[in-house]
Amino acid sequence: MTSAAVRLVASSGPEELIARAKAMLPEIRELAEETERNRTIAPHIIGKIRDAELLRTCRPKEFGGFEYDAPVALEIALAVSAACASSRSRSFRKSVPSPNSAPPATASASSGSSPTAS
Repeated sequence: MTSAAVRLVASSGPEELIARAKAMLPEIRELAEETERNRTIAPHIIGKIRDAELLRTCRPKEFGGFEYDAPVALEIALAVSAACASSRSRSFRKSVPSPNSAPPATASASSGSSPTAS
């Protein structure tokens, strides 16, 4: 591995990596609907995740990583995913009936046939 392949922004402790992830949340949240619609993360967000060195969290030190354990990686993943969950919860609320409403009619329910009948 060449020295160009291993680039350190700073000596990164777990708290620093988590803070970097949380700093990206407003932009990730802003693009959540687009990400969901396109089913892909915007390339510039991937670039920011790389630049923040979040992909190196669990990589072994001998390969240029930080070699942190799974709980650190999980905390970073939860922080980032929290930004995307807001758009999902908005669309989920629209599609879920309130507890006082009748369930939506389906084709099988309206025709009287069983959903498993052929």
